[in-house]
Amino acid sequence: MPIPSTSVARAAACHAAGRALAAARQNDELGLPLVRCFPPEQYDGGLQVFDLAQAPDGVLHFASPEDFAVFAYDGERWKKTPLGVAALSLDTDGDGRLWIGSSGTCGWLRAGPDGAEFVSVTGPLADEDGQPPSFELTRCTRMGTFFLSAQRLVLWDGEQTTESATKGSRLVSSSNAITPTA
Repeated sequence: MPIPSTSVARAAACHAAGRALAAARQNDELGLPLVRCFPPEQYDGGLQVFDLAQAPDGVLHFASPEDFAVFAYDGERWKKTPLGVAALSLDTDGDGRLWIGSSGTCGWLRAGPDGAEFVSVTGPLADEDGQPPSFELTRCTRMGTFFLSAQRLVLWDGEQTTESATKGSRLVSSSNAITPTA
Protein backbone atom coordinates (compact mmCIF):
# COMPACT_ATOMS: atom_id res chain seq x y z
CA MET A 1 0.00 0.00 0.00
CA PRO A 2 1.54 3.37 -1.01
CA ILE A 3 2.25 6.00 1.64
CA PRO A 4 -0.05 9.07 1.27
CA SER A 5 1.79 12.14 -0.03
CA THR A 6 0.76 14.19 3.01
CA SER A 7 2.53 11.66 5.27
CA VAL A 8 5.67 11.92 3.15
CA ALA A 9 5.55 15.72 3.30
CA ARG A 10 5.08 15.69 7.09
CA ALA A 11 7.95 13.21 7.53
CA ALA A 12 10.22 15.36 5.33
CA ALA A 13 9.27 18.51 7.25
CA CYS A 14 9.94 16.82 10.61
CA HIS A 15 13.27 15.49 9.34
CA ALA A 16 14.30 18.93 8.07
CA ALA A 17 13.21 20.57 11.33
CA GLY A 18 15.17 17.99 13.33
CA ARG A 19 18.31 18.62 11.28
CA ALA A 20 17.93 22.40 11.65
CA LEU A 21 17.45 22.06 15.41
CA ALA A 22 20.53 19.85 15.70
CA ALA A 23 22.59 22.37 13.70
CA ALA A 24 21.28 25.24 15.81
CA ARG A 25 22.21 23.43 19.02
CA GLN A 26 25.78 23.04 17.75
CA ASN A 27 25.95 26.82 17.31
CA ASP A 28 24.00 27.62 20.52
CA GLU A 29 21.30 29.24 18.39
CA LEU A 30 17.85 27.81 18.85
CA GLY A 31 16.01 30.37 16.73
CA LEU A 32 12.95 30.18 18.95
CA PRO A 33 10.97 33.40 19.42
CA LEU A 34 11.26 35.00 22.83
CA VAL A 35 7.59 34.93 23.77
CA ARG A 36 6.05 34.63 27.21
CA CYS A 37 2.37 34.31 27.92
CA PHE A 38 0.99 35.63 31.19
CA PRO A 39 -2.32 34.46 32.63
CA PRO A 40 -4.54 37.26 34.00
CA GLU A 41 -3.85 36.09 37.56
CA GLN A 42 -0.21 37.07 37.18
CA TYR A 43 -0.95 40.73 36.42
CA ASP A 44 -4.26 41.00 38.32
CA GLY A 45 -6.33 41.95 35.30
CA GLY A 46 -8.82 40.88 32.68
CA LEU A 47 -8.37 39.25 29.32
CA GLN A 48 -8.64 42.33 27.08
CA VAL A 49 -5.59 44.36 26.10
CA PHE A 50 -6.33 46.96 23.43
CA ASP A 51 -2.92 48.54 22.93
CA LEU A 52 0.64 48.62 24.20
CA ALA A 53 3.50 51.09 24.24
CA GLN A 54 7.12 50.80 25.25
CA ALA A 55 8.68 53.61 27.28
CA PRO A 56 12.24 54.79 26.61
CA ASP A 57 13.38 52.89 29.74
CA GLY A 58 12.05 49.61 28.24
CA VAL A 59 8.94 49.29 30.42
CA LEU A 60 5.94 47.94 28.51
CA HIS A 61 2.53 49.54 29.15
CA PHE A 62 -0.75 47.77 28.31
CA ALA A 63 -4.19 49.41 27.90
CA SER A 64 -6.96 47.37 29.54
CA PRO A 65 -10.36 49.04 29.11
CA GLU A 66 -12.29 46.38 31.02
CA ASP A 67 -10.12 47.03 34.09
CA PHE A 68 -10.14 50.85 33.70
CA ALA A 69 -6.39 50.53 34.14
CA VAL A 70 -2.98 50.51 32.54
CA PHE A 71 -0.58 47.68 33.35
CA ALA A 72 3.20 48.15 33.32
CA TYR A 73 5.71 45.33 33.00
CA ASP A 74 9.41 45.93 33.59
CA GLY A 75 10.57 42.42 32.68
CA GLU A 76 10.17 41.12 36.22
CA ARG A 77 7.13 42.68 37.90
CA TRP A 78 3.66 43.87 36.95
CA LYS A 79 2.16 47.11 38.21
CA LYS A 80 -1.52 47.99 37.83
CA THR A 81 -2.48 51.66 37.65
CA PRO A 82 -6.24 52.32 37.98
CA LEU A 83 -7.32 55.26 35.80
CA GLY A 84 -11.04 55.83 36.28
CA VAL A 85 -11.36 55.84 32.46
CA ALA A 86 -11.31 52.96 29.97
CA ALA A 87 -7.86 53.03 28.32
CA LEU A 88 -8.12 52.16 24.62
CA SER A 89 -4.84 53.37 23.11
CA LEU A 90 -1.37 54.31 24.34
CA ASP A 91 1.86 55.94 23.24
CA THR A 92 4.90 57.37 25.00
CA ASP A 93 6.65 60.59 24.10
CA GLY A 94 10.40 61.28 24.10
CA ASP A 95 10.31 62.21 27.80
CA GLY A 96 8.69 58.89 28.71
CA ARG A 97 5.28 60.39 29.46
CA LEU A 98 2.48 57.87 28.84
CA TRP A 99 -0.41 59.25 26.75
CA ILE A 100 -3.81 57.56 26.85
CA GLY A 101 -6.74 57.62 24.46
CA SER A 102 -9.97 56.66 26.20
CA SER A 103 -13.70 56.64 25.68
CA GLY A 104 -14.80 60.27 25.85
CA THR A 105 -11.48 61.85 26.83
CA CYS A 106 -7.72 61.70 26.30
CA GLY A 107 -4.74 62.67 28.41
CA TRP A 108 -1.61 61.44 30.14
CA LEU A 109 -0.44 59.61 33.24
CA ARG A 110 1.07 61.83 35.94
CA ALA A 111 3.15 60.37 38.76
CA GLY A 112 2.18 61.62 42.20
CA PRO A 113 2.94 60.92 45.85
CA ASP A 114 -0.05 58.54 46.09
CA GLY A 115 0.64 56.81 42.75
CA ALA A 116 -0.05 57.76 39.17
CA GLU A 117 -3.22 59.51 38.04
CA PHE A 118 -4.89 60.18 34.70
CA VAL A 119 -4.84 63.86 33.65
CA SER A 120 -7.30 64.75 30.88
CA VAL A 121 -6.22 67.36 28.34
CA THR A 122 -9.69 67.65 26.81
CA GLY A 123 -12.29 67.13 29.51
CA PRO A 124 -15.32 64.99 28.63
CA LEU A 125 -16.17 64.92 24.92
CA ALA A 126 -19.22 63.79 22.95
CA ASP A 127 -19.81 63.29 19.23
CA GLU A 128 -22.76 64.88 17.44
CA ASP A 129 -24.95 61.91 18.41
CA GLY A 130 -24.16 62.50 22.08
CA GLN A 131 -21.98 59.40 22.39
CA PRO A 132 -18.42 59.65 23.72
CA PRO A 133 -15.77 59.20 21.03
CA SER A 134 -13.52 56.17 21.38
CA PHE A 135 -9.94 57.31 20.86
CA GLU A 136 -8.56 54.10 19.38
CA LEU A 137 -5.24 55.55 18.24
CA THR A 138 -2.78 57.69 20.19
CA ARG A 139 0.44 58.91 18.53
CA CYS A 140 3.16 61.18 19.91
CA THR A 141 4.99 63.33 17.35
CA ARG A 142 7.19 66.43 17.32
CA MET A 143 4.02 68.48 16.70
CA GLY A 144 2.33 67.08 19.81
CA THR A 145 0.14 64.11 20.67
CA PHE A 146 -2.66 63.05 18.32
CA PHE A 147 -5.75 61.15 19.46
CA LEU A 148 -7.97 59.60 16.79
CA SER A 149 -11.55 58.33 17.00
CA ALA A 150 -13.83 57.39 14.10
CA GLN A 151 -15.16 60.96 13.79
CA ARG A 152 -12.69 63.16 15.63
CA LEU A 153 -9.00 64.02 15.57
CA VAL A 154 -7.54 65.83 18.57
CA LEU A 155 -4.05 67.34 18.78
CA TRP A 156 -2.51 68.35 22.11
CA ASP A 157 0.46 70.62 21.33
CA GLY A 158 1.64 71.02 24.92
CA GLU A 159 -0.51 74.07 25.65
CA GLN A 160 -3.92 73.54 24.06
CA THR A 161 -6.03 71.11 22.10
CA THR A 162 -7.05 71.51 18.48
CA GLU A 163 -9.97 69.42 17.30
CA SER A 164 -11.15 68.34 13.89
CA ALA A 165 -14.52 66.62 13.66
CA THR A 166 -16.11 65.15 10.57
CA LYS A 167 -19.76 65.16 9.58
CA GLY A 168 -21.07 62.29 7.50
CA SER A 169 -17.71 60.56 7.12
CA ARG A 170 -15.30 58.57 9.23
CA LEU A 171 -11.60 58.95 9.88
CA VAL A 172 -9.59 55.75 9.46
CA SER A 173 -6.00 54.97 10.28
CA SER A 174 -3.78 52.79 8.14
CA SER A 175 -0.01 52.57 8.75
CA ASN A 176 -0.20 55.76 10.82
CA ALA A 177 -1.78 57.74 7.94
CA ILE A 178 -5.14 59.32 8.78
CA THR A 179 -7.62 59.47 5.91
CA PRO A 180 -11.25 60.67 5.76
CA THR A 181 -13.72 58.31 4.08
CA ALA A 182 -17.17 59.04 2.72
